[in-house]
Amino acid sequence: DSNPLIRKGVEYKTGYQTATQENLWELKRDAELVKLGWNINWVFEGTASKPLLNALDNAKIKYLFK
Repeated sequence: DSNPLIRKGVEYKTGYQTATQENLWELKRDAELVKLGWNINWVFEGTASKPLLNALDNAKIKYLFK
């Protein structure tokens, strides 16, 4: 979900998430938005693998667990 007027976006994930090709593609697109000044947050309802969290950190994308 995103709001271009306030430059905020949320990627909501459930269950166990890993650095799959699909997740890394979404991360890549979100990283481009971050470079443009967007505030992107990934919200995990579940857990995430260390490689995925490292990729988010490297892309300067914030995340939290619910």
